[in-house]
Amino acid sequence: MRETVVIALVFIGSSTMRAQEAKVTIYSGGSVAKLMAPVTKSAMFGGCIFDNEKPVVLFTRDRFITIRAAVGLHTFSANLFCKHPAANSQLSLTLESGKAYFLRAESEVFGVYVLATQKGRIDVVDCKTAHEEL
Repeated sequence: MRETVVIALVFIGSSTMRAQEAKVTIYSGGSVAKLMAPVTKSAMFGGCIFDNEKPVVLFTRDRFITIRAAVGLHTFSANLFCKHPAANSQLSLTLESGKAYFLRAESEVFGVYVLATQKGRIDVVDCKTAHEEL
């Protein structure tokens, strides 16, 4: 009987903790073909995703991850070279308890092929868009 009570308390504690979390699905979007475009904001992404200063995942194309994150202010960012990116590549988002968020990581391309520069970008998208793109 004692074991049953302990297990019940563990589950009660777990459900209380989850009430203070949000679900965040991050996926690598964009088009491979657009990597060759002189200027685009929606080329294929491959690189690191950060939550504040902490790396969350190293992505290759067509991948996703769903995490549970504490409620409150988070700064998400995407970087091709796995270094924490500049402020203009960051997305600040206040996560609310029990809500689900979808973030799409893409590459911005400036220039032509060999002389091109790229940077990661991350955007909030609605559930419908995320499901269509995944």
